[in-house]
Amino acid sequence: MWRRLTGKYEFDLREEAVLEAACAQVDNIVELDKALVKAGVVVLGSQGQPRLNPVVTELRQARIALTRLLGDLQLPSDDELRAKTWRQLQAKRAADSRWTEKRRLDERRARIMAKELDGEATGA
Repeated sequence: MWRRLTGKYEFDLREEAVLEAACAQVDNIVELDKALVKAGVVVLGSQGQPRLNPVVTELRQARIALTRLLGDLQLPSDDELRAKTWRQLQAKRAADSRWTEKRRLDERRARIMAKELDGEATGA
């Protein structure tokens, strides 16, 4: 996964650390899968009762962690990649964020101005 992604994208130091953690998580998932295949989904508990193998829970948690780590990287979809480079997409996301904030502030100012004008019109 490391070679495939670093060959396709450029990452800053924080993103590299996240990617490294994601790769380690993939290794954990592979080992947990092997353990689950070997022992099975149901194992015997301390009293000889059948119970869910704790590896099932660990595997689920590892997959959730991997999903979160990969989500934190905000990798573009294939459609986005066809249209732009990775850095262009990062710049676009940053600009979109700035414009969203500007629009929010503009709307707030407009509401305040409308209230002031309404107050003047009613003689308050």
